[in-house]
Amino acid sequence: MPQLPSRRSSLHRLRTLAVTAVAAGSLATTALVAAPASATAPSVRIGLEGPITGSQSSIGLGMLNAAKMAAADLNAHGGILGRHVVIVPIDDQANPAIGVAAAKAALASGLDGIVGPYNSGVGAKTLPLYRAAGLVPIRLTSANSTQGFGVTLQPMTSQIAPVATTAITNWEHATRVGIIYDGTPGYTASANTAMVTDLTNAGVTITADTAITPGQASYDAAVTAVDGTTPDLIYVIAYYPEAGKVAASMANLASPAKCFADFGAYDNAFVQTAGVDAAMKCPVLGVPAPSDFNGASAHLAEYRAMFHSAPGTWGPYAYDSVNLLAAAATSTGGFGHNALLSYFHTERHWSGWTGPARFDVATGNRIPSPVVVTSTNLNGALHTDPSWQESTGVKRGNFTFDTLLTSSGTTLHTVDGVKVYGWNDLVGTITAGPPISVQMQGNVNYVNGSGAFTGFLTFTFADGATIGLSMNGSATHHTNGSTTFVAPLTVIGGTGLYANARGTGTFTGSRTGALGSPVTMDVQLHLN
Repeated sequence: MPQLPSRRSSLHRLRTLAVTAVAAGSLATTALVAAPASATAPSVRIGLEGPITGSQSSIGLGMLNAAKMAAADLNAHGGILGRHVVIVPIDDQANPAIGVAAAKAALASGLDGIVGPYNSGVGAKTLPLYRAAGLVPIRLTSANSTQGFGVTLQPMTSQIAPVATTAITNWEHATRVGIIYDGTPGYTASANTAMVTDLTNAGVTITADTAITPGQASYDAAVTAVDGTTPDLIYVIAYYPEAGKVAASMANLASPAKCFADFGAYDNAFVQTAGVDAAMKCPVLGVPAPSDFNGASAHLAEYRAMFHSAPGTWGPYAYDSVNLLAAAATSTGGFGHNALLSYFHTERHWSGWTGPARFDVATGNRIPSPVVVTSTNLNGALHTDPSWQESTGVKRGNFTFDTLLTSSGTTLHTVDGVKVYGWNDLVGTITAGPPISVQMQGNVNYVNGSGAFTGFLTFTFADGATIGLSMNGSATHHTNGSTTFVAPLTVIGGTGLYANARGTGTFTGSRTGALGSPVTMDVQLHLN
């Protein structure tokens, strides 16, 4: 085993100072100590490698901010082994050569741990450097070629491709698939190989397998060429800048094929690149959104308070990675390579923002792998697609439902000039994937446009299964003429797949017109 730098070795000599206090729950999975972090003892330096600048900076900045939030939480409860935690940014710009130089500079400055990188092509070059320095990476890469370098909380190609294949065949019902992929060595190239194999084995005809070069202004030519092979669906294997442009090309050219983007595209910047309308026509393989995880509200509130924005799609994984490393270091009394690996291979009760995790001894891969199909909502955010989740037969977990509701009938009365009461029946259809019908029956009691409302929500899935919910909320009328809504939800029950369903959720919405005009609906639902 390579010798550890002297800073990390000193932690072994202070093993007796370690205090292990791992608390239950997603907020308390970090290793906590009673005393505040020491301001005089040497800091614990954890590198965060990712594309902090460049074309994929949306991912890297989200990772960096979440890692800083994890460090702040740790420091508020004593740091790691009583030492203040510092996050060291390592900007690889999604470029292997730049990543190597940045990694070497960070190692020279002294690191106790490393989270990242994100890009597999970069990881192929930088992960060996970290391992040679005695570190155990908590990587965020997905190519199978990066297995064995530490551990990861995010899915790998071997875990992603089967979910994609099942979604394409059983959910999208495609039998002819054209593939457009980024041929750059790393995740996208390996994912293409895996998808061709898995789809072929599933009886799907691959009509085209077309490589593109990143950085082009448009991919109209590639889409036109693949459309010429008459696929039912075009599967896009590229990171979000290219995948978003392909989705935009498919929409602009009115491609007759369905669009489906691979895991590499998963980031809300995909929506910004494609445009909301094009993105809504192109589901993306990914992981649950930061708000989709059970118990995420406290994390979301803390992140917004610190950074005045919503967390990035990979923020929860960076946050959990820092906390996982902290738990391991506290449990073992330091950052020794073999001791950390032993912890990761034997720990069975760790859980964080992204849920519970354990690790395969041979690969370091997460078990279970949280791969889902996501779709774009009206607010331009990616969330787990409810119709896909319903198609898998899963009736537990977190769901997001969003659409535009229009009034199908009202009976409203105005009294005292400013008071309005009565009922409003609103309907809509969620069209991402198999359609889901939505009906909202609401009773209102407003003064000057604000006040209480109660009622019921019913979701009817393509197979006829239903979920019924009750709501009791409030409306707030604003000076600009808009009205916003919020209501806690309680599951009454269901039929079909959702018979005897139980759970809770939250309805939020808005309208810009008068009472009875269309309402934008967003429902976050957790089924027990």
